[in-house]
Amino acid sequence: MFKILLTVLLTFLFSACSKEIKIHLRKDVSKLEPCPKSPNCVSSQGNESDKEHHIAPIAYQGEKTMVKAKILQTLKKFPRVKIIKQTDAYVYAEFTTLIMRYTDDVEFYINEGKKVIDVRSASRVGKSDLGKNRSRIEDFRSKFKVLSASK
Repeated sequence: MFKILLTVLLTFLFSACSKEIKIHLRKDVSKLEPCPKSPNCVSSQGNESDKEHHIAPIAYQGEKTMVKAKILQTLKKFPRVKIIKQTDAYVYAEFTTLIMRYTDDVEFYINEGKKVIDVRSASRVGKSDLGKNRSRIEDFRSKFKVLSASK
């Protein structure tokens, strides 16, 4: 019985960690994926009345090229991050958790018209993230502001 349970558990963990995401195939990166109904996602492009999923965008000053460079520098301050795609106004990164090796997808879109960085952070699997995606974006916001202030 233990072997069966262990096999099922390992199969679930392996499939959860290897699930592919197709975010990087989107043509229009200015429209971030909407959050699912589950509470394991935050996005600045969602409805502001949706307190569970909405998060404020990150305000910035300066030119888009400098802002993108600061986004990339800020991401280097986090462990287990892999940059998957970047354009002149967009960065898509994967964050991997330390123990369970779950992958979360994080997107940044530099909205020049509004002078904000739209953000989205979402877990690929599961229902609850215990607030990890929201805290990750707030941690990014803090690190980004410190980096911006030091330049």
